[in-house]
Amino acid sequence: MAKLREGVTLQAAQSRVATLASQLEAAENVTNKNKSFRLVPLHEQIAGNARSTILLLLGAVATLLLIACANVAHLLLARAAARTRDYGVRIALGASRTHLLQQALRSALRIAIPAAVLGVALSWALLRGLIWLNPSGLPRLAELQPDWTLLAVAVGITLVCSLLFGIAPAWYMTRMDAQTALRQSGGRGGSASTGAARLRNLLVIGEVAFSFALAMGAGLLFRSFLEMNTVSLGYKPESILVTYAHAPANTMREMIAATRRFDGLVEQIRQTPGVSSASAAMGVPSGRYHSNGLYFVEGAGDDPRQAPGAGFSLTGPDYFRTLGIPLIAGRDFTPRDQYDSPFVAIISQSLARRGFGNESPIGRRVKCGLDSDKWMTIVGVVGDVRSDSPSTLPGPELYMPFPQHPSYANELQLVLRTESANPRSLQDTVERLIRAADSRIALQTTTLTTMKDERLAMPPFRTFLLGAFAAFAVLLSMSGIYALMSWQVTRRTSELGVRMALGASPGRVVGLVLRWAGMLTGVGLVAGIGLSAASSRLFESVLFGLSPADALTWVCVMIGVTITALSAAVVPAWRAARIQPAVALRQE
Repeated sequence: MAKLREGVTLQAAQSRVATLASQLEAAENVTNKNKSFRLVPLHEQIAGNARSTILLLLGAVATLLLIACANVAHLLLARAAARTRDYGVRIALGASRTHLLQQALRSALRIAIPAAVLGVALSWALLRGLIWLNPSGLPRLAELQPDWTLLAVAVGITLVCSLLFGIAPAWYMTRMDAQTALRQSGGRGGSASTGAARLRNLLVIGEVAFSFALAMGAGLLFRSFLEMNTVSLGYKPESILVTYAHAPANTMREMIAATRRFDGLVEQIRQTPGVSSASAAMGVPSGRYHSNGLYFVEGAGDDPRQAPGAGFSLTGPDYFRTLGIPLIAGRDFTPRDQYDSPFVAIISQSLARRGFGNESPIGRRVKCGLDSDKWMTIVGVVGDVRSDSPSTLPGPELYMPFPQHPSYANELQLVLRTESANPRSLQDTVERLIRAADSRIALQTTTLTTMKDERLAMPPFRTFLLGAFAAFAVLLSMSGIYALMSWQVTRRTSELGVRMALGASPGRVVGLVLRWAGMLTGVGLVAGIGLSAASSRLFESVLFGLSPADALTWVCVMIGVTITALSAAVVPAWRAARIQPAVALRQE
């Protein structure tokens, strides 16, 4: 970590450290070959992982706003169309178009102002809910408070959208001359206005398209979340208590003493009633500490430019049994593997395949640059583990006994598997044992399940919010289709009455209305597929185990949106089937 001097830009500092990297490479060409520095601002380091999620949700909010605006525009356009004849009468009696637009403006404000007030109240409640969800991937979430500037912007957007989509239909209708407007039937919603009808159709198509895009995103995230929860971790996190313990040590003698103290503590914990097994480690899966670097196989050369890499973990006896990691070959570490004993190591299946192929690695020797250049004899092979988080693939791991590496072993995680379902029940007992052994040891206790869930907090958070946005979008689209079909049925009442008088069955009339809705839904789905394909790259960085082109998700969302959209047309279709031909034919 470094603090930039006053007046020095990040680009200038990056140039300086690039020069330093070149000097280091020239001074030591073997170990520093092709190595460089990259300066990362602390803010980006803290908040960078949340950027993709925030941008994704911001896009979802904007999409939902567009759907809501289209819905409002469609409904107000239908209202304006129903009042076409009224507009014609007013214009014929001398009312100016400015006066009519002012009337539409007042009507839009009567909708916008209560909506903005309700929105402010809802935003406060939803903010509380957001904090309650508490996803660990969003930094400083608990500090969020209602921001008055942001609220003012949101209220302003609400008012502008309401006014724009409230005045536009009225402006469109007042463009007709008085004679044309007077010939329209208010009851049929301006049947002669072909342009208005096309605009309503386009608005509904847009609603379906954006709803499909949101539902597609939510479906991909949901499928990704399911994949993440069903993947094999390589260990069993249930019923495991983890205590981070840091023993102060500065010299090698103090570090060796700390490792022996931890050895004794693990033995005491192992004998505690309710504990089935216990151990200690540096590098528990999903934990805060993990190391990696290059390793060398004896007889394969020691050129660092060709050396493979692996994760490094320090463990004690019984660690693999405690976490449920299978021992595939060889033996576990034992209490005899101490600092003054021959150095040993255990490797994961991935490292065994990569480093030794089909040969048995037991008895072969490796070394790494963790804290010593001593050769370590491989005594065992264990199963692969998703050590970083459940969303990352398992990689090669090199396990070493912590007593043989005391430089890193004064800060360990004590792990124990309990016989009860609640490992927290032993927290007080374990902490009391540790403080009795050394009151200077700093402690923090959690569970392995909690650690895993914290690493997985962001995916369900994204899925829940985007799913909620998609649900609202589909509901708005349903209301838009329902309104349009109702308007179509009302506008074409006479036509439907003629059809039924000439022998059309109620089922045929229902099919006709559903065919109208199906055509709009089909065009909307085609547009939605294009939108989803264009935005698929936004999801690549947040998906696990599947691609944005996942066929099952596309098919399921397409069927779901189609059924939902057509369901909105069922009530208008049923109403059309109940039209009495005699009543319909008497209408103007």
